[in-house]
Amino acid sequence: MLTVLVLLVAGGLWLLVPPADVDQLIEANRSRTSVVLVVPQSARWAVDRFAERVEVVQEDEDSVKLRAEMLPPVSRRVGLLLITAGPDAYVMAPADLREAGAAVAAELLEHHVS
Repeated sequence: MLTVLVLLVAGGLWLLVPPADVDQLIEANRSRTSVVLVVPQSARWAVDRFAERVEVVQEDEDSVKLRAEMLPPVSRRVGLLLITAGPDAYVMAPADLREAGAAVAAELLEHHVS
């Protein structure tokens, strides 16, 4: 079934036809990446804020190891999560996300300095 969205705008009428593979495009955009990280107990809320799903792997009274399912842009979300969670938070896996916090911090610093 073809769905057509009709918009009435000041310049006339627009017909918007979504691409045939719209469902696949949406699914690809919603694909999750599993990230294992450790955060202080006091920053556990930050993981809930940035992740789609969170599973406790191990915990003690000071910190918690979590498996978080992240949506794209994964590196950006993990970076913001790490900055929010503080200096005791870190990524265990995947290895390519271990520097995400530093990368986002550098980006923010550059933005605010220039």
